[in-house]
Amino acid sequence: MKVSAIIPAAGSGLRFGQAKQFKLFAGASLLYYSLKSFMECDAIGEIVLIVSENKFEEIKREVSLRPSKKLVKVIIGGERRQDSVKNGILATRSDADLVCIHDAARPFVTLALINQSINA
Repeated sequence: MKVSAIIPAAGSGLRFGQAKQFKLFAGASLLYYSLKSFMECDAIGEIVLIVSENKFEEIKREVSLRPSKKLVKVIIGGERRQDSVKNGILATRSDADLVCIHDAARPFVTLALINQSINA
């Protein structure tokens, strides 16, 4: 089965007061922890990371510096979360059988949870 993951990280954090996906936890951004879990998951074939236009170049550069055996696409999000997710779906490989969507500001996703979700 070909599985793609979409990680929306384009939010401005209006309710939180700042973009929480970039808050640091134990020396790394919350986004990093979410991304790392999906990068380590053998069931995931590609990752589409959705960021705001003003963070696009910075995040694209950071992602390119992290070694990965899988394709990680960085794309620009939309005006609203659903627009960003739509952009992510349109950017996934056309032969994907399943698309997983995980919020970048939720750093404690485990490999077991990802695999259980895929298998369900």
